[in-house]
Amino acid sequence: MTEDELTARLKRTDSGELAGTLPVGNCFGDWRLTAFIARGGNSDVYCGEHVALGTAAAIKVLRDEGRAERRERFRNEARLLSELKSASFPRFYAYGTSDGRDYLVEELLEPRELPHTRRSGIRFLYALCDAIGELHRRGIVHCDIKPANILFRRGSDEPVLVDLGLAVSISDDPSGGSRGYSAPEQFLGVAITPAADIHALGVLAERMNLGFRGIIRRDTSSIPSERFESAADFARAIRYRVWARYVVVALSALIVIACGVKIVMGNMVTPAPIEIELHGQRVVRTEPLHIKAGQVGRIIGPGWFDAAITGEKGSRLWMTNCFVLNRAQKIYPKDPLYYELTKDVYLNFCNSDKPS
Repeated sequence: MTEDELTARLKRTDSGELAGTLPVGNCFGDWRLTAFIARGGNSDVYCGEHVALGTAAAIKVLRDEGRAERRERFRNEARLLSELKSASFPRFYAYGTSDGRDYLVEELLEPRELPHTRRSGIRFLYALCDAIGELHRRGIVHCDIKPANILFRRGSDEPVLVDLGLAVSISDDPSGGSRGYSAPEQFLGVAITPAADIHALGVLAERMNLGFRGIIRRDTSSIPSERFESAADFARAIRYRVWARYVVVALSALIVIACGVKIVMGNMVTPAPIEIELHGQRVVRTEPLHIKAGQVGRIIGPGWFDAAITGEKGSRLWMTNCFVLNRAQKIYPKDPLYYELTKDVYLNFCNSDKPS
Protein backbone atom coordinates (compact mmCIF):
# COMPACT_ATOMS: atom_id res chain seq x y z
CA MET A 1 0.00 0.00 0.00
CA THR A 2 1.48 3.35 -1.04
CA GLU A 3 1.52 6.42 1.18
CA ASP A 4 -1.22 8.06 -0.90
CA GLU A 5 -3.39 4.91 -0.74
CA LEU A 6 -2.95 4.66 3.03
CA THR A 7 -3.80 8.33 3.52
CA ALA A 8 -6.90 7.98 1.33
CA ARG A 9 -8.02 4.91 3.28
CA LEU A 10 -7.64 6.70 6.60
CA LYS A 11 -9.54 9.74 5.33
CA ARG A 12 -12.51 7.51 4.56
CA THR A 13 -12.86 6.83 8.31
CA ASP A 14 -13.63 10.51 8.90
CA SER A 15 -17.39 9.98 9.31
CA GLY A 16 -19.75 11.90 11.52
CA GLU A 17 -19.51 9.33 14.31
CA LEU A 18 -15.73 9.30 14.25
CA ALA A 19 -15.12 12.99 13.73
CA GLY A 20 -12.30 14.43 15.78
CA THR A 21 -12.50 17.44 18.05
CA LEU A 22 -10.24 19.51 15.75
CA PRO A 23 -10.99 20.58 12.18
CA VAL A 24 -8.89 19.36 9.28
CA GLY A 25 -6.32 22.01 8.36
CA ASN A 26 -5.28 22.92 11.91
CA CYS A 27 -1.52 23.20 12.28
CA PHE A 28 0.68 22.00 15.13
CA GLY A 29 4.11 23.44 14.60
CA ASP A 30 5.22 22.37 11.12
CA TRP A 31 2.50 19.73 10.85
CA ARG A 32 -1.03 20.06 9.43
CA LEU A 33 -4.01 17.80 10.18
CA THR A 34 -5.47 16.15 7.06
CA ALA A 35 -7.89 13.50 8.42
CA PHE A 36 -9.17 12.01 11.65
CA ILE A 37 -8.05 8.42 12.33
CA ALA A 38 -9.16 7.30 15.80
CA ARG A 39 -10.02 8.32 19.34
CA GLY A 40 -7.83 6.84 22.05
CA GLY A 41 -8.15 6.84 25.80
CA ASN A 42 -6.27 10.12 26.31
CA SER A 43 -5.71 11.52 22.83
CA ASP A 44 -7.14 11.87 19.34
CA VAL A 45 -5.10 10.52 16.42
CA TYR A 46 -5.05 12.32 13.07
CA CYS A 47 -3.44 11.76 9.72
CA GLY A 48 -1.22 14.74 8.97
CA GLU A 49 1.54 16.08 6.77
CA HIS A 50 4.57 18.33 7.06
CA VAL A 51 3.65 21.82 5.89
CA ALA A 52 6.79 22.30 3.79
CA LEU A 53 7.87 18.77 2.88
CA GLY A 54 4.51 17.03 2.54
CA THR A 55 5.72 14.04 4.58
CA ALA A 56 2.78 11.98 5.90
CA ALA A 57 2.60 11.26 9.61
CA ALA A 58 0.32 10.30 12.47
CA ILE A 59 -0.38 13.19 14.87
CA LYS A 60 -1.63 12.45 18.38
CA VAL A 61 -3.26 15.40 20.15
CA LEU A 62 -3.79 15.17 23.91
CA ARG A 63 -7.29 15.74 25.28
CA ASP A 64 -8.01 17.19 28.74
CA GLU A 65 -4.67 18.97 28.98
CA GLY A 66 -5.69 20.30 32.39
CA ARG A 67 -5.21 16.87 33.99
CA ALA A 68 -1.56 16.80 35.08
CA GLU A 69 -1.41 12.99 35.24
CA ARG A 70 -2.51 12.57 31.62
CA ARG A 71 -0.15 15.25 30.41
CA GLU A 72 2.83 13.70 32.19
CA ARG A 73 1.96 10.26 30.77
CA PHE A 74 1.72 11.78 27.28
CA ARG A 75 5.13 13.39 27.65
CA ASN A 76 6.62 10.11 28.92
CA GLU A 77 5.26 8.37 25.82
CA ALA A 78 6.94 10.96 23.57
CA ARG A 79 10.20 10.72 25.54
CA LEU A 80 10.25 6.93 25.34
CA LEU A 81 9.40 6.92 21.63
CA SER A 82 12.23 9.36 20.91
CA GLU A 83 14.69 6.99 22.60
CA LEU A 84 13.54 3.80 20.88
CA LYS A 85 15.46 3.36 17.62
CA SER A 86 14.34 -0.20 16.84
CA ALA A 87 12.20 -0.91 13.76
CA SER A 88 9.74 -2.56 16.15
CA PHE A 89 8.42 0.87 17.15
CA PRO A 90 7.15 3.86 15.11
CA ARG A 91 9.65 6.54 14.14
CA PHE A 92 9.51 9.67 16.27
CA TYR A 93 9.20 12.96 14.35
CA ALA A 94 8.26 15.75 16.76
CA TYR A 95 6.71 16.73 20.08
CA GLY A 96 5.46 20.11 21.20
CA THR A 97 2.64 22.32 22.44
CA SER A 98 0.41 24.47 20.25
CA ASP A 99 -2.35 26.72 21.61
CA GLY A 100 -2.13 24.89 24.93
CA ARG A 101 -2.46 21.43 23.35
CA ASP A 102 0.32 18.85 23.58
CA TYR A 103 0.93 16.89 20.39
CA LEU A 104 3.13 14.00 19.28
CA VAL A 105 4.09 13.35 15.66
CA GLU A 106 5.18 9.85 14.67
CA GLU A 107 5.39 7.55 11.68
CA LEU A 108 2.15 6.81 9.81
CA LEU A 109 1.60 3.04 9.91
CA GLU A 110 -0.83 0.65 8.28
CA PRO A 111 -3.61 -1.19 10.17
CA ARG A 112 -4.11 -4.87 9.29
CA GLU A 113 -5.80 -7.94 10.67
CA LEU A 114 -3.86 -10.50 12.68
CA PRO A 115 -2.10 -13.17 10.54
CA HIS A 116 -4.38 -16.01 9.46
CA THR A 117 -1.88 -18.81 8.77
CA ARG A 118 0.19 -20.73 11.29
CA ARG A 119 3.51 -19.85 9.65
CA SER A 120 2.84 -16.11 9.40
CA GLY A 121 1.32 -16.10 12.89
CA ILE A 122 4.44 -17.65 14.40
CA ARG A 123 6.70 -15.13 12.62
CA PHE A 124 4.41 -12.37 13.89
CA LEU A 125 4.78 -13.58 17.49
CA TYR A 126 8.59 -13.86 17.20
CA ALA A 127 8.82 -10.23 16.02
CA LEU A 128 6.45 -9.06 18.74
CA CYS A 129 8.52 -10.88 21.37
CA ASP A 130 11.62 -8.99 20.19
CA ALA A 131 9.80 -5.64 20.56
CA ILE A 132 8.45 -6.48 24.02
CA GLY A 133 11.84 -7.81 25.10
CA GLU A 134 13.45 -4.47 24.17
CA LEU A 135 10.96 -2.60 26.36
CA HIS A 136 11.52 -4.98 29.28
CA ARG A 137 15.31 -4.60 29.02
CA ARG A 138 14.74 -0.86 29.47
CA GLY A 139 12.67 -1.55 32.58
CA ILE A 140 9.39 -0.67 30.82
CA VAL A 141 6.11 -2.64 30.70
CA HIS A 142 3.78 -1.77 27.79
CA CYS A 143 0.55 -2.70 29.69
CA ASP A 144 -1.78 -2.51 26.66
CA ILE A 145 -0.73 -5.07 24.03
CA LYS A 146 -3.71 -5.82 21.79
CA PRO A 147 -4.41 -6.02 18.02
CA ALA A 148 -5.38 -2.33 17.80
CA ASN A 149 -1.92 -1.37 19.11
CA ILE A 150 -0.03 -3.50 16.59
CA LEU A 151 0.37 -1.88 13.17
CA PHE A 152 2.55 -2.55 10.15
CA ARG A 153 5.05 -0.54 8.16
CA ARG A 154 4.12 -0.23 4.50
CA GLY A 155 5.78 -2.92 2.41
CA SER A 156 6.66 -5.03 5.45
CA ASP A 157 5.05 -7.90 7.36
CA GLU A 158 6.90 -7.02 10.55
CA PRO A 159 4.60 -5.77 13.34
CA VAL A 160 5.20 -2.36 14.90
CA LEU A 161 4.16 -1.88 18.53
CA VAL A 162 2.44 1.47 19.08
CA ASP A 163 0.62 3.43 21.81
CA LEU A 164 3.05 3.57 24.71
CA GLY A 165 0.67 5.79 26.66
CA LEU A 166 0.05 3.20 29.39
CA ALA A 167 3.69 2.05 29.60
CA VAL A 168 5.05 2.06 33.15
CA SER A 169 8.33 1.30 34.83
CA ILE A 170 8.61 -2.17 36.32
CA SER A 171 7.01 -2.32 39.80
CA ASP A 172 5.07 0.92 39.26
CA ASP A 173 1.41 1.10 40.20
CA PRO A 174 -0.90 -0.44 37.59
CA SER A 175 -2.49 1.76 34.97
CA GLY A 176 -5.32 -0.44 33.74
CA GLY A 177 -5.42 -1.76 30.20
CA SER A 178 -7.81 -3.43 27.78
CA ARG A 179 -9.99 -6.18 29.21
CA GLY A 180 -9.63 -9.43 27.35
CA TYR A 181 -5.90 -8.94 26.78
CA SER A 182 -4.49 -7.29 29.91
CA ALA A 183 -3.43 -9.44 32.84
CA PRO A 184 -5.69 -9.72 35.92
CA GLU A 185 -3.16 -8.00 38.20
CA GLN A 186 -3.46 -4.79 36.15
CA PHE A 187 -6.92 -4.31 37.66
CA LEU A 188 -6.12 -5.42 41.21
CA GLY A 189 -3.97 -2.54 42.44
CA VAL A 190 -0.68 -4.46 42.65
CA ALA A 191 2.77 -3.67 41.26
CA ILE A 192 3.22 -4.36 37.55
CA THR A 193 5.96 -6.66 36.18
CA PRO A 194 6.85 -7.89 32.67
CA ALA A 195 4.52 -10.83 33.34
CA ALA A 196 1.62 -8.53 32.39
CA ASP A 197 2.91 -8.24 28.81
CA ILE A 198 3.69 -11.98 28.72
CA HIS A 199 0.03 -12.65 29.52
CA ALA A 200 -1.07 -10.49 26.56
CA LEU A 201 1.26 -12.44 24.25
CA GLY A 202 -0.46 -15.67 25.25
CA VAL A 203 -3.90 -14.19 24.59
CA LEU A 204 -2.79 -13.04 21.10
CA ALA A 205 -1.47 -16.52 20.31
CA GLU A 206 -4.80 -18.01 21.43
CA ARG A 207 -6.80 -15.54 19.30
CA MET A 208 -4.82 -16.58 16.22
CA ASN A 209 -5.61 -20.30 16.80
CA LEU A 210 -1.97 -21.36 16.46
CA GLY A 211 -2.25 -24.40 18.69
CA PHE A 212 0.40 -24.57 21.45
CA ARG A 213 -2.34 -25.13 24.02
CA GLY A 214 0.04 -26.06 26.83
CA ILE A 215 2.24 -23.01 26.20
CA ILE A 216 -0.77 -20.69 26.02
CA ARG A 217 -2.34 -22.17 29.16
CA ARG A 218 0.86 -21.45 31.08
CA ASP A 219 1.29 -17.98 29.57
CA THR A 220 -2.26 -16.86 30.41
CA SER A 221 -2.21 -18.11 33.99
CA SER A 222 -3.89 -15.75 36.46
CA ILE A 223 -0.80 -16.17 38.68
CA PRO A 224 2.09 -14.04 37.32
CA SER A 225 4.84 -16.29 38.70
CA GLU A 226 3.52 -19.28 36.74
CA ARG A 227 3.94 -17.56 33.35
CA PHE A 228 7.12 -17.52 31.28
CA GLU A 229 9.75 -15.28 32.81
CA SER A 230 10.39 -13.29 29.64
CA ALA A 231 9.19 -12.76 26.08
CA ALA A 232 12.34 -14.58 24.92
CA ASP A 233 11.37 -17.64 26.98
CA PHE A 234 7.88 -17.59 25.44
CA ALA A 235 9.34 -17.39 21.91
CA ARG A 236 11.83 -20.14 22.73
CA ALA A 237 9.06 -22.47 23.94
CA ILE A 238 7.15 -21.99 20.67
CA ARG A 239 10.33 -22.46 18.62
CA TYR A 240 11.13 -25.75 20.39
CA ARG A 241 7.59 -26.99 19.83
CA VAL A 242 7.81 -26.14 16.11
CA TRP A 243 11.19 -27.83 15.80
CA ALA A 244 9.94 -30.91 17.64
CA ARG A 245 7.08 -31.23 15.18
CA TYR A 246 9.44 -31.00 12.20
CA VAL A 247 11.75 -33.60 13.76
CA VAL A 248 8.87 -36.04 14.31
CA VAL A 249 7.68 -35.59 10.73
CA ALA A 250 11.20 -36.02 9.35
CA LEU A 251 11.88 -39.15 11.41
CA SER A 252 8.56 -40.66 10.39
CA ALA A 253 9.40 -40.06 6.74
CA LEU A 254 12.83 -41.65 7.14
CA ILE A 255 11.34 -44.72 8.80
CA VAL A 256 8.82 -45.12 6.00
CA ILE A 257 11.51 -44.81 3.35
CA ALA A 258 13.89 -47.20 5.13
CA CYS A 259 11.27 -49.87 5.62
CA GLY A 260 9.69 -49.44 2.20
CA VAL A 261 6.27 -49.29 3.81
CA LYS A 262 3.41 -47.45 2.22
CA ILE A 263 1.26 -45.73 4.75
CA VAL A 264 -2.26 -45.12 3.62
CA MET A 265 -3.98 -42.42 5.58
CA GLY A 266 -7.68 -43.01 6.03
CA ASN A 267 -10.15 -40.21 5.88
CA MET A 268 -10.19 -38.46 9.24
CA VAL A 269 -13.70 -37.47 10.16
CA THR A 270 -14.14 -34.66 12.67
CA PRO A 271 -17.20 -35.27 14.84
CA ALA A 272 -20.00 -32.81 14.20
CA PRO A 273 -20.30 -30.05 16.82
CA ILE A 274 -22.91 -30.26 19.56
CA GLU A 275 -25.04 -27.12 19.82
CA ILE A 276 -27.43 -26.44 22.69
CA GLU A 277 -29.49 -23.25 22.51
CA LEU A 278 -31.24 -22.42 25.78
CA HIS A 279 -33.64 -19.69 24.60
CA GLY A 280 -33.95 -18.26 28.10
CA GLN A 281 -35.02 -21.60 29.63
CA ARG A 282 -33.56 -23.93 32.25
CA VAL A 283 -32.53 -27.19 30.58
CA VAL A 284 -31.89 -30.20 32.83
CA ARG A 285 -30.27 -33.10 31.00
CA THR A 286 -30.59 -36.45 32.74
CA GLU A 287 -28.11 -38.19 30.42
CA PRO A 288 -24.45 -37.09 30.61
CA LEU A 289 -23.21 -34.76 27.89
CA HIS A 290 -20.03 -36.38 26.53
CA ILE A 291 -17.89 -34.53 23.97
CA LYS A 292 -15.67 -36.74 21.80
CA ALA A 293 -12.04 -36.17 20.84
CA GLY A 294 -11.79 -33.27 18.39
CA GLN A 295 -15.45 -32.38 18.88
CA VAL A 296 -16.72 -28.95 19.91
CA GLY A 297 -19.73 -28.40 22.14
CA ARG A 298 -21.54 -25.06 22.25
CA ILE A 299 -23.97 -23.88 24.94
CA ILE A 300 -25.65 -20.67 23.82
CA GLY A 301 -27.66 -18.58 26.28
CA PRO A 302 -29.41 -16.89 27.78
CA GLY A 303 -30.57 -19.61 30.14
CA TRP A 304 -29.49 -22.41 32.52
CA PHE A 305 -27.95 -25.77 31.63
CA ASP A 306 -27.73 -28.54 34.21
CA ALA A 307 -25.96 -31.82 33.34
CA ALA A 308 -22.91 -34.00 33.89
CA ILE A 309 -20.44 -32.80 31.24
CA THR A 310 -17.30 -34.75 30.30
CA GLY A 311 -14.95 -34.87 27.35
CA GLU A 312 -12.10 -36.72 25.70
CA LYS A 313 -8.63 -35.42 24.90
CA GLY A 314 -8.85 -32.60 22.36
CA SER A 315 -12.52 -31.83 23.10
CA ARG A 316 -13.74 -28.28 23.71
CA LEU A 317 -16.82 -26.71 25.29
CA TRP A 318 -17.65 -23.12 24.27
CA MET A 319 -20.19 -21.24 26.41
CA THR A 320 -21.69 -17.78 26.11
CA ASN A 321 -24.18 -15.78 28.17
CA CYS A 322 -25.36 -18.72 30.29
CA PHE A 323 -25.39 -20.35 33.74
CA VAL A 324 -23.95 -23.90 33.69
CA LEU A 325 -23.96 -26.50 36.45
CA ASN A 326 -21.55 -29.31 35.60
CA ARG A 327 -22.42 -32.32 37.73
CA ALA A 328 -19.53 -34.50 36.53
CA GLN A 329 -17.43 -36.08 39.25
CA LYS A 330 -14.10 -35.29 37.54
CA ILE A 331 -12.89 -31.99 36.09
CA TYR A 332 -9.64 -30.83 34.49
CA PRO A 333 -6.94 -32.20 34.59
CA LYS A 334 -8.54 -35.58 35.37
CA ASP A 335 -11.08 -34.86 32.65
CA PRO A 336 -9.31 -33.21 29.67
CA LEU A 337 -12.30 -31.20 28.42
CA TYR A 338 -11.15 -27.63 27.55
CA TYR A 339 -13.56 -24.83 28.49
CA GLU A 340 -13.94 -21.54 26.60
CA LEU A 341 -16.08 -18.81 28.22
CA THR A 342 -17.29 -15.66 26.47
CA LYS A 343 -19.46 -12.80 27.61
CA ASP A 344 -21.35 -13.48 30.87
CA VAL A 345 -20.89 -17.11 31.97
CA TYR A 346 -21.23 -18.75 35.39
CA LEU A 347 -19.69 -22.24 35.50
CA ASN A 348 -19.94 -24.34 38.66
CA PHE A 349 -18.47 -27.84 39.12
CA CYS A 350 -20.92 -28.72 41.87
CA ASN A 351 -20.26 -32.49 42.18
CA SER A 352 -16.52 -32.62 41.59
CA ASP A 353 -14.04 -34.07 44.06
CA LYS A 354 -13.19 -30.53 45.12
CA PRO A 355 -16.15 -28.19 44.46
CA SER A 356 -15.12 -25.03 42.62
